[in-house]
Amino acid sequence: VSVHLCVCVCVENAMLLLSATVHSQPTEWGTFQTMHVRKKMSAKDCNEMMKVFKQDDGGECVQLNYIIISKPEDVENICPKNGKDLAGIYTSKTVFKTIECTLKNKFAKHSKCLYTGKSVRGKIETVCANNYPTNLKNVIPN
Repeated sequence: VSVHLCVCVCVENAMLLLSATVHSQPTEWGTFQTMHVRKKMSAKDCNEMMKVFKQDDGGECVQLNYIIISKPEDVENICPKNGKDLAGIYTSKTVFKTIECTLKNKFAKHSKCLYTGKSVRGKIETVCANNYPTNLKNVIPN
């Protein structure tokens, strides 16, 4: 989303026109960062991380979630500058370190979700909107 701002300033009988375009990030990119991007995390942190994000879908525990260990700007660059598009899904050219958080107790409900974590290096597949990642689809192991 882009917003163009114009401001007129009068200074001693002269008018000055200031103009700027402000680009805002989509809400989905903020959500993507919250759910999938951390500068540091280890595999043993999956239970705590998943609790913080309340990873449940209608009372059911989420089966799998990936955390990308990276600076947000490196992940942002997948779309479309540093990624390859295939049917609306961008695959990173860069290999990222990720933590795969997998549900241990398959039929657990909301507050009883327990996860195991493992480190996975791979390329990220994501849907992009307005040049920002919005939906992590997969991690392709390297």
